Amino acid sequence: MTENKFCVTLSENNFAACYQAAKDTKLAELRLDLIHFSDHELKQLFALKTKFIATYRSEEKNDTEKKDLLKKVIDLGTDYIDIEIDSNTDFQKDMLKYAKKRNCQIIISYHNFTTTPALSELQKIIDAGRKFNPWKIKVVTMADTEQDIATVLSLYRNNTNLIAFCMGEKGKISRLASLFLGAEFTYVSQEQGKETAPGQFDKATIEKLVNIINAETKIK
Repeated sequence: MTENKFCVTLSENNFAACYQAAKDTKLAELRLDLIHFSDHELKQLFALKTKFIATYRSEEKNDTEKKDLLKKVIDLGTDYIDIEIDSNTDFQKDMLKYAKKRNCQIIISYHNFTTTPALSELQKIIDAGRKFNPWKIKVVTMADTEQDIATVLSLYRNNTNLIAFCMGEKGKISRLASLFLGAEFTYVSQEQGKETAPGQFDKATIEKLVNIINAETKIK
């Protein structure tokens, strides 16, 4: 398992720091609601060999403003954009059409910051997301119990192209476990103290954990 398994979330509004973090990874997520770079700076990022996922999580902008921002980064060169499955239908249609014309792929995501729905409900969300023909479907919930973690991780049994894990300290282990159940990657912070979600690992820590697990597996 290599660094390809980690998507570094770029959230620090410091171009030099983000550029270096992006340069040192194969996949990075641009949190457009947290960073504010010029078009010239964004072009420098997109000129790297790194693949980029662009997303806007905050509700500070309306749909028109979000579309304008996402369309701009598509034109500048992002490889993927992340669209929430519960976002406005017109917003979804417009962004899907625009991205497709420019060979930018889509991640359809579902975030629940309060609880973990039943397995049947999560599967319905995934099935609805498939209609968009996305590159990946992302399902993230808040874990309060071990059963919540088991519910989310069980999604890997019958689904492919899935990134699914739980948030929160209880759910932290699911971010690691997902890599061994079928997730192509998991989201990590640039470094300790720069996490963008509860329970998120920093890249260096999770790399060490994965290396330890891989080494123990080889010994057995």
